[in-house]
Amino acid sequence: FKCEFYHLDCFRCTNCKKLIISQGFFRQEDGCLYCLNCHIDNGPHCMICKEPFLTGEILTQFDGKQFHNTCFLCYICQQPIEMKKFNKCLLFI
Repeated sequence: FKCEFYHLDCFRCTNCKKLIISQGFFRQEDGCLYCLNCHIDNGPHCMICKEPFLTGEILTQFDGKQFHNTCFLCYICQQPIEMKKFNKCLLFI
């Protein structure tokens, strides 16, 4: 993470252009800054609960998708998988 400097009037959300001085902001992988509302609407979301990821949250990535650790659960015991060995999908007919 590099230190960046902004004029107060330039510190704006990439999407809605509102000043983000007095509220939380998020830097997405593209390097752009987003206010909380635009981050929720446009940012990356958990594939299970569809809620956005917040700064500092621990994520699980599997098969090119992202999940909250608290959502990536074993189907049987409902405990977090935590990237231990697991089967992706079993079908019983």
